[in-house]
Amino acid sequence: MTTWLRVAVISIAALHSLSSVALAQPDAAQAEHFFKEGKRLMDEGNIAEACTAFETSYGKDPAISTLMNLGNCREKNHQYASAWGHFVNSARLSRGDQSATALKRVAQERAAALEPMLSYLVINVPADAKVEGLSIMLNGKVVAESEWNWRFPVDGGEYRIEGKAPGHEPWETTVKVAAAKDTQAATVPRFHPSPADSLTSTVTVEQGEAWHADRLGWALLGGGAVAAIGGGGFMLSGASLYDQAADEDRQDVRSDLEDKAGRRVLIGAVTGGVGVVILTVGIVRLARTPERRIDGQAVQVSVGPSWFSISGRF
Repeated sequence: MTTWLRVAVISIAALHSLSSVALAQPDAAQAEHFFKEGKRLMDEGNIAEACTAFETSYGKDPAISTLMNLGNCREKNHQYASAWGHFVNSARLSRGDQSATALKRVAQERAAALEPMLSYLVINVPADAKVEGLSIMLNGKVVAESEWNWRFPVDGGEYRIEGKAPGHEPWETTVKVAAAKDTQAATVPRFHPSPADSLTSTVTVEQGEAWHADRLGWALLGGGAVAAIGGGGFMLSGASLYDQAADEDRQDVRSDLEDKAGRRVLIGAVTGGVGVVILTVGIVRLARTPERRIDGQAVQVSVGPSWFSISGRF
């Protein structure tokens, strides 16, 4: 490596380090500010506002001491499940750190003391309710299928549970859970076909009308459309996971959600891009194909709110 190239590389590395430090400093300063605000609000008895300040501080600088204070604040606010989760996470993050041994012990003791106080929610999804494409949401957030039929700790309050599936009527219910020592359950019913999805708009090419008869062109058109729509679906799903990650308190869960979101967005971008290319090739091919009449045949395009189909003989 030549001298000037070494100098350039070292200069770029130094600038990168300086910029990283410069960017980190405001976050550290803001984290400290919100931490002090949280302590002040706690002393004044403004518990809910103090929890928000601690949560903001932890988001800017994920220090274990801040997480412990957030757990303490949630407990005082009677949000026992959140508090328990923060103490459990604090103990986990303290593993292997000799300087945090005392902090780990306190976190474990606080978590153990809170566990008998927890309230739980169960979302039962019977086998006859598991239709294709079913999505269960809790207060607007998707509940992973691995969490169906299992009880999980929740803070006291009111929870809106929704179930949606393509081609079926949506379902919704509300469950109230007490702050401590309560278990509530909601059972998802069997879904009914949606009348709206059975309605179709039909366009028919009558006998003798001009119609492109290029089978490959139509196949490319259909395949490209499916890939493009599927890619868009993956990207929307990834964006939704990013939103969930932003609202997640636990660092490990947040990182897992962000990884999954990144993979889905990447798959969506690639699939959608390929779909657009295939769709374009199909359109160009059909545009260049001479039209001819199809005598004695009809082509029918049926469109519903969430699907479409093309039927006929080509």
